[in-house]
Amino acid sequence: MKYKKITQDDVYRKIVAISVNVMNSFHAINISNLASLLGTSRYQVKKYIDELKNKGFVELKCFNLSTDEELYPPYWGYHLTEKGRDTDYYREQERQEEELIKECFGA
Repeated sequence: MKYKKITQDDVYRKIVAISVNVMNSFHAINISNLASLLGTSRYQVKKYIDELKNKGFVELKCFNLSTDEELYPPYWGYHLTEKGRDTDYYREQERQEEELIKECFGA
């Protein structure tokens, strides 16, 4: 399998897309799923996740998806920190998502 070459910015932008998407309740993703979405190797994603983590843009967090009726294993995923959300790119994506929701469902 040939992997696509990606950049740190590609990883950041994909995490932002996941974070602003209202359909994703916990706004996080693991390395395997991120690599699949980007069409690349887990190695490349992990390298850039580590760089983003060192800059304070993302952190690893455990999410409990279980309910009173269903028991699920915990989900470990990376999500944006406050610093990761404090960018012009994030604010623009968030604004676009809000506009889409208003367009589809009204104010």
